[in-house]
Amino acid sequence: MKEWIQRRGYVYLAFVVLFLSIAFASTMTVVFWPDEEAEQTTVGTVLLGDMASNEYDIALLLGISEWRDQADYTIRYGLYDKPVPLDTFDFDIDATLDSIVEGRQNSAMFFVSEQALFSFETGLGESFGVDIVDALDFEALMRAILEDMGNMSLQKNYNLYHYLDDDVAKRTLSSAIVSQVAAADVDAILAAVEEIHIKAETRFSLLGALDDMGLTNDQLSVVASGLQAVIMPTPFSGIIRQQFLQPPTWAAPGKNVRILQVSQVDLTFFNPLNRDFTVRIEATAPTTLEFTLLGLPFAAVFSVEQVTDTVPFKTTYIEDSSIGPDTFGVVIVEEGDKTIYRLLTQEGRQGAIMTFYKTIYHPDGTLETVFVLQDFDLPEERIYRQNTVVGGGD
Repeated sequence: MKEWIQRRGYVYLAFVVLFLSIAFASTMTVVFWPDEEAEQTTVGTVLLGDMASNEYDIALLLGISEWRDQADYTIRYGLYDKPVPLDTFDFDIDATLDSIVEGRQNSAMFFVSEQALFSFETGLGESFGVDIVDALDFEALMRAILEDMGNMSLQKNYNLYHYLDDDVAKRTLSSAIVSQVAAADVDAILAAVEEIHIKAETRFSLLGALDDMGLTNDQLSVVASGLQAVIMPTPFSGIIRQQFLQPPTWAAPGKNVRILQVSQVDLTFFNPLNRDFTVRIEATAPTTLEFTLLGLPFAAVFSVEQVTDTVPFKTTYIEDSSIGPDTFGVVIVEEGDKTIYRLLTQEGRQGAIMTFYKTIYHPDGTLETVFVLQDFDLPEERIYRQNTVVGGGD
């Protein structure tokens, strides 16, 4: 019994000693463990830590060199992009060292010479067009780039849309006229819709945009035809539509789109740009509508060319025994032992295939030509009615 009590006392004492040891160790850790966060002096992503201050310059120069090799900065506008030439920006080691605050996150300092700045701005004009650069808040763009470089961010994209003046957001990009529209249709169209919005990076549908507007098929066809005309000289692509085979009086090549609501015969196309556009509709006369595409300017320049190939008409002869030598306008044709009394009843007209091509003048000076769409003008046959008499006629 005495031995059991003694053994139990030793176990209890051991637990007490262990507890005191842990408590002591914890206290010493709190008191003497270095405060790592307070010692984390950094410049961008370069960790200086507890490095001696006279070693900062070497560490920074090595860190900046490695960062330059890995960094990827890109400027974008529309369908075009340009890498930011980071060697345009010189690392200012002296200004960086002078601005370091120990135990804090600091920024690397860069500067740009006037010559390098001019070269950079000129390069933007060559990549995106002078019109874009003229409307650009260049200082705001430079501040954003320098701030990201100061943080030594590895990858950054700069969309020039965010640095353009507000007054260019509604620039006129193209326009088209649809004339000889019934005055009642003009009034109905303007009462229902004055603007059409084309969303960014989506396939536009006219029926989807003007659903429940109460317009007839003919009125929607007028709107679709004007809309098609203004989007042809743009980056929009993939136009899908039907045309009238017997065009209305207001239709014309490139402005001939047929809409059928019940059958879902629609006008659709794709806007590849990451910004919206607006088409404004106005009456310039009681029977004339003007369609105007508004939005931020394009980097490229577009022109549309129409190439027309003729389609010959065919000639049809219809036998008609009522035609004779006394018929007004008859033409008598002798063919061997046959006499043909021929009367022209329909003149006939050549048809045409009208192909539209879009030439894209890219900001870098290159150009390409792409197919846009085709319109067809069906030929009208020439018709003769004739009476063929074998063995001669009276």
